[in-house]
Amino acid sequence: MAGLMAWCQAPTRALGRFDAAQRPKTLDEMYACATNEFERQAITDMLFGSVTDVLDRYLPDREKHGALRGMLAFLAVDTTYRGPATPGSAAALAFGLAVPDENATLIKKFRGGMGAVTEHLLRHTTFFHAQAHGHDVRRPGGDCHGPIHPVQMGPNRPGPKGYVGQPIPIDGLYLASAGCHGGPGITFIPGYNAAQQVLADRG
Repeated sequence: MAGLMAWCQAPTRALGRFDAAQRPKTLDEMYACATNEFERQAITDMLFGSVTDVLDRYLPDREKHGALRGMLAFLAVDTTYRGPATPGSAAALAFGLAVPDENATLIKKFRGGMGAVTEHLLRHTTFFHAQAHGHDVRRPGGDCHGPIHPVQMGPNRPGPKGYVGQPIPIDGLYLASAGCHGGPGITFIPGYNAAQQVLADRG
């Protein structure tokens, strides 16, 4: 298990799993997070490998590690809607095993608390639900955070003002759902990032 936890450290940094107030990384920036060849390989595994590949390397005894392998394989199915042998599903494993290190940029408290930020957002931002405007952004099955898979992680997941290199062309529209960078799941990072962007834009 120690090898598996060591494996997930570079992908955690590459994904920006705990990085609040930062934009998603490009693929080059993801690879720049690696400090050695082992970490570079771990990032490649995360982007292109499967959960099965990683489990076979670090938990090869299917009898001894059967329960743990099953639980970790289910993580891939539950978060990617694909099987654990699917290329790219290792991103779900890296995301699920991630633990912040001392360099992680975690959410900091706002002066006045979240109430002050919420009040500011309500005064200065227009909110709408995409479904109300004839666009349903949810995936089949009802979730709307997007799978934990490389095709929807890093530069392929929007920040508060849109995608890297493709910003939203509407002033005052900020993205803050679990489908944004910092998500999926209940991390509060997408909302924090949106609030920081609103405050920065308003001066």
